[in-house]
Amino acid sequence: MATALIITVFFLGTFYFQHAVGYGALRTGLLFLPVAAATMFGANLTGRAIAKAGARPLAVTGLLITAIGMALTRSHLRH
Repeated sequence: MATALIITVFFLGTFYFQHAVGYGALRTGLLFLPVAAATMFGANLTGRAIAKAGARPLAVTGLLITAIGMALTRSHLRH
């Protein structure tokens, strides 16, 4: 489910940034770079973190971080 949502955000976000906001392909790609890097970094740490903390606290933390990131992106687009 998370993978499908991330792919959807990248796909629809690309259309939004390029067509509605008017950003070029390079700028749009660079906007998504921190998300891609954080996803790779987080995936690398997940196995060890689940063993220590359990799945539920990590899922809640991940969803909160995602919500904060989306809120920051949205507030950036308003200005």
